[in-house]
Amino acid sequence: MSYTPTDGFPDLDTIRVEIGVPSTVLTDEQLELIAGSEQDNLHGAYEWTDLELPDRLYQVFLRSVSRTIAARGLPLGMVGTDSEYGVARLTTRDSEIIRLGGQYRKRTFA
Repeated sequence: MSYTPTDGFPDLDTIRVEIGVPSTVLTDEQLELIAGSEQDNLHGAYEWTDLELPDRLYQVFLRSVSRTIAARGLPLGMVGTDSEYGVARLTTRDSEIIRLGGQYRKRTFA
């Protein structure tokens, strides 16, 4: 999926500034794939009535992109494989994403 920076979603340069990842670390092509994936995820998991992305979901988007970038170099999401206390895993949930996006989360019932 290609990334479309419209309707309140930031452009790639703004994403870089917001999350602090220079183009020497992550190419535009790589960032576009990650941003497109997270944009698609946001549209699938949340709903909002405004034409523009609400501030809280803007932060959810940036945090999701940042988490994906940070996890790129971690095989199977494992941290500290050589640490004294053993292996730790990245959490699958981020409490800030849950808190910020909660009111916009699509509700589904099985």
